[in-house]
Amino acid sequence: MWKQKLKVMTKSMHQFKLVNSTYELSEARDVLFSLINDKINSINGTIFSRYLKNGDDSEHLRNRVEELKEVKLKLMDYLLELNDEDCRIKISCPVIIEIESNQSVPNKELDTVL
Repeated sequence: MWKQKLKVMTKSMHQFKLVNSTYELSEARDVLFSLINDKINSINGTIFSRYLKNGDDSEHLRNRVEELKEVKLKLMDYLLELNDEDCRIKISCPVIIEIESNQSVPNKELDTVL
């Protein structure tokens, strides 16, 4: 007799804090712009790679780069208005990873501040 194999989706969620600190204004600018610039560079690399592999124009990714550039400009304008001498900025940057797989996934905690 024929038996149907049932696929079960395994889900796992992990969270850690990439950044969780208070900075002087100039340091906060460096941290924030570094994160944004690294993400833009990463997406641009993906766009280029996809284009070389299959000619994909990656419209969604190009839109995401433009969104990040706009956020960066707005953030730059906002931070320029603040006074360096009496300003400290707390930055919290949690990362949430959700894994969906047809295979079992390790159940490990990622409770770390990098």
